[in-house]
Amino acid sequence: TDADRIAFLLRKLDNIRASDRTAHFRCVIAVAWPGGPLELHSGTCEGRITEAPRGSNGFGYDPVFFIPTMGRTMAELSPEEKNRVSHRSEAARKAAAATRGRAGKGNN
Repeated sequence: TDADRIAFLLRKLDNIRASDRTAHFRCVIAVAWPGGPLELHSGTCEGRITEAPRGSNGFGYDPVFFIPTMGRTMAELSPEEKNRVSHRSEAARKAAAATRGRAGKGNN
């Protein structure tokens, strides 16, 4: 379960200083054009792992993934806030922009 994976992670990091608990989420979206190139669009979200879970939104490692620029874990963010900063949203925005650009050139 998510809770089991988080507990395992926190045990492994038990003796690691907060400043050394850096982490990032990464997402890559592949867009394959028929008869054309394969495009990779990536997004990252930088953070660090907390000492205990915080928040009830999200899933996976969200309760222990602290985003310094937001001052909260992913699980403490509203869906709107998470969509502004998440690795998945960044990759999706890039892929959508590339798709719109290609469609605007008349290439399907």
